[in-house]
Amino acid sequence: LALARWDRRHLFPPDGSYLARTPPMSVAFALACCVLGVGSGLFHASLTRLGQQIDVAAMYPPLMMVIALSVGRRWPRLGRSGAGWSMASWPGLVTVVVVASGMLFRFKWTMSSLAVLSMLIFTTTFLSVLDWYQAGRRFDGRWLMLATSTLVAAVVCRQLDVAHRFSHPDSWCQGHALWHVLTAASLACMYGFYRAERALGEADSRQGG
Repeated sequence: LALARWDRRHLFPPDGSYLARTPPMSVAFALACCVLGVGSGLFHASLTRLGQQIDVAAMYPPLMMVIALSVGRRWPRLGRSGAGWSMASWPGLVTVVVVASGMLFRFKWTMSSLAVLSMLIFTTTFLSVLDWYQAGRRFDGRWLMLATSTLVAAVVCRQLDVAHRFSHPDSWCQGHALWHVLTAASLACMYGFYRAERALGEADSRQGG
């Protein structure tokens, strides 16, 4: 949210980061992460069926926003200026994420959350790799590597915790707690990946990218 406010006060070049040039996408991503935090907190505090429904459904919006970022940077506008109409694509993308999130919450118990999460993570990974290798653009691949490694570490900690092989229940360091910290870090790294986008300059091209 702070970065979105910063972006609104500064002009970025048209060939710069789509994310920096489109503050509403940062706001939407931030709100999706806030929904995830609140939903997770409600479940862990209540341990109710409704709390679990909110918790699981809240995992989807941040991932869908990353997908929306990838789509938005490829098609920032809809329509053709020569045809007499043109509009930014971000309102439609955010609307799709909100509607899809509501549907996934509504039908949470009729589908496998593991299957939905796996599909979203695969789609996010696939699109981010495509973006990384897009001609004429440059990304800092270290963000993507960090996002992947922290997510893998999070899954390992969670699975070890489920199998009661991570730590004693009274230990100060809990596998499930690290799952939350590391998945949050992974989402932050994905945001950093898209924020670091820039045009590939002539000097970069002469050096082979």
